[in-house]
Amino acid sequence: MRNFLLSGVFILSVFISNAQIINVNPDKNGEPWIVGGLRVPSQEEINKIPVLTFPEEYNTKDLPSSLDNSTTQYFRPIFSQTHGSCAQASGTAYLFTYEINRIRETSANISSNQFPSHYTYNFLNGGSGANGSWMQDGWEIIKASGCPTVATYGGLTNSESDKYWMSGYDDYISGTDNRVSEIFSINVGTPEGLETLKYWMYDHLDGADIGSIVNFAAGISNDNYQTSGDKIISWGNPINHAMTFVGWDDNIEYDYSNDGNITNDVDINSDGVVDMKDWERGALIMVNSWGTSWMGDGKAYVMYKLLAESVENGGIHANKVYGINVKETQTPQLLLKVKAEHNSRNKIKVSAGISEDITDTSPEYVLNFPMFNKQGGDYDMRGTSSLPIEFTTDITPLLNHITSGENAVFFLQVTEDDPYSSGTGMIYDFSIVDNEGNEYICSSHNVSIVNNDLTQLSVIAQIEFEAPEITTQSIPEAAVSEYFSFQLEAEGGSEPYNWNVIISYNEETINESYPSISSNQLTPNDNDDGYVVQSIDFDFPFYGELYNEFTVSTDGSLLFEEGFEYLRTEEAIMGTKIIGVFASDLMIFPEDNDGLFYEGDENSATFRWKTSLYGDQSADIDAAVTLFPNGDMKFYYGDNITEGLSWASGISNGSGSYKIADISGSYSPSNSQHKFSSGAYPFGMEITSSGLFEGIAPDETSSWDIEFIVTDNNNISKTKTLTFYTILGSVNEHELENIRLFPNPFSESVLISYFIENESYVNLSIYDIAGRHIQTLINENQTAGDYQTAWSPNVPHGLYVYRIETDGFTQTGKLIFQ
Repeated sequence: MRNFLLSGVFILSVFISNAQIINVNPDKNGEPWIVGGLRVPSQEEINKIPVLTFPEEYNTKDLPSSLDNSTTQYFRPIFSQTHGSCAQASGTAYLFTYEINRIRETSANISSNQFPSHYTYNFLNGGSGANGSWMQDGWEIIKASGCPTVATYGGLTNSESDKYWMSGYDDYISGTDNRVSEIFSINVGTPEGLETLKYWMYDHLDGADIGSIVNFAAGISNDNYQTSGDKIISWGNPINHAMTFVGWDDNIEYDYSNDGNITNDVDINSDGVVDMKDWERGALIMVNSWGTSWMGDGKAYVMYKLLAESVENGGIHANKVYGINVKETQTPQLLLKVKAEHNSRNKIKVSAGISEDITDTSPEYVLNFPMFNKQGGDYDMRGTSSLPIEFTTDITPLLNHITSGENAVFFLQVTEDDPYSSGTGMIYDFSIVDNEGNEYICSSHNVSIVNNDLTQLSVIAQIEFEAPEITTQSIPEAAVSEYFSFQLEAEGGSEPYNWNVIISYNEETINESYPSISSNQLTPNDNDDGYVVQSIDFDFPFYGELYNEFTVSTDGSLLFEEGFEYLRTEEAIMGTKIIGVFASDLMIFPEDNDGLFYEGDENSATFRWKTSLYGDQSADIDAAVTLFPNGDMKFYYGDNITEGLSWASGISNGSGSYKIADISGSYSPSNSQHKFSSGAYPFGMEITSSGLFEGIAPDETSSWDIEFIVTDNNNISKTKTLTFYTILGSVNEHELENIRLFPNPFSESVLISYFIENESYVNLSIYDIAGRHIQTLINENQTAGDYQTAWSPNVPHGLYVYRIETDGFTQTGKLIFQ
């Protein structure tokens, strides 16, 4: 039976930082100001975090000149962190505490409404306070199974140290109601990004009475950060500390040019442009986790300029800040309960599984967790005691693979990685508990954990649960090339719902000649860990989006973001938007006629890797992929590939949908060919998280079967396939009189004229033919009368679509830029 890893489950990849933990407080008798140990994420990880952008339709309010959300009841009193826990102090103890209290309208001044730094930190620090983590590491734990309060956990850090893991079923269950729902970043290195951040802080970008706060990282040491008399910070390098932005003040000034003038419109750094790097007015308000003795009250200012600067010039890490959304409440529908012990917890991984066939001896679907996953160092399960640990975790997502009320078999899996047989452990008890409190107890007790292998227990249960159902029966027809929107509906389960579409790929073995292209050799920026960007002559559809440019990695893959990434395993493919043909640690040796090659036209695009391995010039790799305009991909493997290499192959959208190739990791992949294909999709159409199916309909009359998926607040999902049709639109002469285009087609600019009969809100925007937003030309209230505006595009020549929306009227049309 084939095993499947559940989509959307966080795959833990935590690398402990070896950065030195230091106390930068010049008063060594005062509160420690600890920096160091921050786990700085890779660019690959950062790129995978969704970016929050300013909603086009958002009805903005006037922003005040200053705001400080740390003065609200939702912000807990400033505290002093212990150990290298800054990421969890800022991400969990400050931000998660704030967001939970904000959404529940409760006060963060009491321990029952505060959340500890060390519940998450102690899963992530390798059992040592000298090690660090990243904000998202903790958020993923909370997203998967929740977080206990300070009152339950026993303090911010718990008195039992940085090794302590909580024990007690009820204590774990008490935290399952407290959840992160979404993680995002904001690019704050531009005025537009700064405005997005301000509105997030002001009204949560949804019109709320009070907005939110965010986290960021920067570099601090005794030598490389400075403050002025107004508590204005300047950062250094390396990045080693996580902190919190709580507001802003547009009136804070700092004379970077030292000319006696404060300006935001002068090129003070002499780089030929005036941008945020030249601003001398305006700052964000930050809160540290070093107690109130730091800067007098625990706060300082970070000038807007430093949001845009590079780290080398005193900027914040990646020019980004990070935020979360949380759930007001969540009720697990199924819990895993385990009592176990092990004398070396970093050698074991706990998973859960399920099969509908109760005769199965192994699960059809496996659910991994971001905790209890070879973590916590070489210590007993509790960390500070050799006693067994009792814990629970939410396994509700397993219910998506069975039918309510019918028997299924549930598995506990404990995998031990212990080749030297130094660890021992035992599973005392295992059970599952449904949402009515019914407990199904495994009949096997006191089972020794198998050395360096898989220990598996199971229990058969009949679980009743309510899943959401998509009630929409059909989607109305859409006119070709015109804007279309339709709200899908669901019922049952637990609201609110989250919507998406599923695009799956099928794989089949084919028999075709190897494309030994060699005429157009590409030149990467490095023959080892390098890349080169290559455009193709058509729009290639991939997981619902269109692409005509790829980053060709020397490590055997096509990527969708410029830059090199270390992507060499199936786990890396699952978590990255990628076409991984032969993902491995490859290297080009020009003296062996190695190289990257490309050949293509409007009908196909072929990429070839003829390389060796890093550290093994004698190894031979020859692999290729051909892309087609309909979205098909063909993977080819040459006739003399060295056997027994470590490699991976597959495709992924980087956010839960992926297909690992059947041949991935094969000992001998030579002379094989594989084709990946998906069902057709109406590019230009997308569904919002709230279920609005919208976009510019394709420029053809056709039909598409689309698989929609709705997920309820308890993470139970259901799918339904609906057919979307496009037809030729009818012409309304009166509506067409409202829009006049001259000239069209056009070569430089087009004048768009229109008439409004009554005062109205007007939005005029431009989209490409795939439905991607290009530019907003008008977004304001206008009185009755004639109007005109020009569009002078800075985009490739081709077909575009305008959309004009007024109160009660929407129209789209084609623009031909030639």
